[in-house]
Amino acid sequence: MSVVVWLTQSFSALTAPPTGGHAWRETDGLIVARNYCEEGAPFTRPRVSNRADSDGVTGLEFPVLNWISGAVGCRTGDFATPWRVLSLLFTLSGAAAVFLFARRRWGQLAAAMCLLVFATSPLVPYFGRSTQPDAVAMGLAGLALLIPSSPSGERRRVTAVLAPLLVSCAALIKLPAIVYLLPVFVLGWSAARSRALLLLTTALSLLPPFLWYRYARALELTNGLTNFGVTRSPSQLLREWLMPEFWRLDFTQHPFDVWVFPLVTVVVLLVAVARVRARSISRLMVLFGATALAYLFLCGYSGAHHDYYGLILAPLFALGGGRALAVAVEWLGNHRGKLVPAAVVTFALAAMGYQVFRGWHWWPRHRAQWAALQAFSEKTLGPPGPNRVMVFSGGSPQLFWFSHQHGGFGLLEAPAVPAGRYGLVDRLRLKADAARIEAALKASGCQPLFENDVVFVCGMGPPGFEPGTKRL
Repeated sequence: MSVVVWLTQSFSALTAPPTGGHAWRETDGLIVARNYCEEGAPFTRPRVSNRADSDGVTGLEFPVLNWISGAVGCRTGDFATPWRVLSLLFTLSGAAAVFLFARRRWGQLAAAMCLLVFATSPLVPYFGRSTQPDAVAMGLAGLALLIPSSPSGERRRVTAVLAPLLVSCAALIKLPAIVYLLPVFVLGWSAARSRALLLLTTALSLLPPFLWYRYARALELTNGLTNFGVTRSPSQLLREWLMPEFWRLDFTQHPFDVWVFPLVTVVVLLVAVARVRARSISRLMVLFGATALAYLFLCGYSGAHHDYYGLILAPLFALGGGRALAVAVEWLGNHRGKLVPAAVVTFALAAMGYQVFRGWHWWPRHRAQWAALQAFSEKTLGPPGPNRVMVFSGGSPQLFWFSHQHGGFGLLEAPAVPAGRYGLVDRLRLKADAARIEAALKASGCQPLFENDVVFVCGMGPPGFEPGTKRL
């Protein structure tokens, strides 16, 4: 039932445009995909649209998802759905890997509990079909974790080669996923027939992410475009570790808010305390905990600030939480056996209800208004041209996507639009500050052309702009 609830939510917005709560990150990737299609950009030189007078080349994660989305979108006109389908397929792979890993290690009850924790995570329905790289990286990491747990001795050589390779691919798509090398290596150490081969492939698996992100950082510096912030220096991370918000979000808020159903975290803590007192802590759980901590510290404040970073840890959260739930169910069965069915059903229903409640505000909204901006842009602004728009959004590229134009970000402190360009103000993101910016643009002579609940558009001579406001 929990899987059905999850998939019902995901399928309901599988073809949706990027208008949800995290449209910033979605449109960043989709713009690169569309530019692959329309500009014929080389695979290794991805381009964004907030480029000003440059060619828009910047660095990002290995852009295979952007390229696939661009290639399919060129033929269908839909750049978002192909990416969403890929994300959902890899999220399902992650769920399957969690279930199979738990069944092999702990049996059917634990497998069912692990799947329940995964499927009811507030992050999974929305971000598991998002046009972001996280879901694909998570699915690859989950499959890598599953391989060393294979009971077949014939697969030990495969374990040594394929599992680190999958982690390497996951890290290319989302760098922090590299932490999965730790459990893959430790679990593979006992499963691999040739430990020398495991050591070699683990070391070599670090090379592709290292080379790509070094190159991506160089691309970022080419035009000074840092939309994706691909790397962080040790000094940056150290400063972020000292921020109180990093500790508050990652260690007190997210575990009881968006990573899993909050009562799962409570059960994990209770079981952990009981196991410590009984001196029977599982080494596997310690390994998973160390991996999760490494991930959180590698992501720093950026990972804490963006709640969707937790999606890559979903397999570890599900395995740890599901195992703890299974222990709790077994204890309840031994002491209050008749209560087990009712307790499990009540817990599952509460988890599903919380998931729907917690994630409702992420789902696409204002779709008609964004579609109206697209229609206006196609009719009035025409095909994309170099540096034609000035976007006031605080950094969000969403208006570049829906206006289908290239340009730059305007200063919120001193709003101005150069002659011959259009000004676009993101009313949703700027909220009350949008009125001040619009007033300043009008006072400077930028003629209003279009407005609705999500955007204000004006044009700054030369002559040719039609004055007046078109309101939906």
